[in-house]
Amino acid sequence: MGAFAKVPITRKATRAEKKNLEKQSAALLWIIIGIIAVMAAIVLVSIKNSTEQSFEYRGIVFDKTNFGEILLYTTFDKVEYTVNGTHSVQNATFHFMNDPRKLDSCWEKTLGFIGIDTERQKQTENISFIKENQVYLSTIQPLKQCEDNYPAVFGLSSFLTLLAMNVKGAVSSESFSQNNTVPVITCENSTNNTVIMLASGDTNSWSRKSENCYEITFKKCQVLKSAERFQLDVLEQYIKTNKIGI
Repeated sequence: MGAFAKVPITRKATRAEKKNLEKQSAALLWIIIGIIAVMAAIVLVSIKNSTEQSFEYRGIVFDKTNFGEILLYTTFDKVEYTVNGTHSVQNATFHFMNDPRKLDSCWEKTLGFIGIDTERQKQTENISFIKENQVYLSTIQPLKQCEDNYPAVFGLSSFLTLLAMNVKGAVSSESFSQNNTVPVITCENSTNNTVIMLASGDTNSWSRKSENCYEITFKKCQVLKSAERFQLDVLEQYIKTNKIGI
């Protein structure tokens, strides 16, 4: 009798343990789900931040980087250099001060560069620089005085130098050559060199004036945007073909 009397007590203990185990399992499951949810949130935030800091535009991957308080849009590519007959390939870092995705908004639709990819492609495919000879960056005077003139000229010069070009400043008229200390360079008098003319005008645009001569025009002091739009077109062709020049 005593042995049989213990059976119900044992069954009640087992049921209690099972019930308690179920509660513990349920609690553990919710803890695991909570941990997974937190981890998923962290991953999503990480992906979101990564996406916000990096983007692709026109086949070029850009990273947002901060230089002090200045936000730059940076991309990287390999460039072939030739120094004293020796060839080498080095990594080059290209910086844009304007968001490349917004450079199209300043461009003149009348030239067919916005919304017509085939026209823009034809334009960029025609870019050809003579890298072996001096490249001139010549300003068409009088150039409108804007606070972005120096950053634009410096940025364009640095960009061309990174593409293994020897860049030199020039002007288009003798009256602005500062007693002949600055060379007078135009499309007509330097056919054996690549010449990039910078002019203020009524449009934001660039056009090919002759075989190796280009003119960048800006309005309302948007010189930096116009210069960087030209750089973007050049870089796009360079990355696609790994060649810019003859």
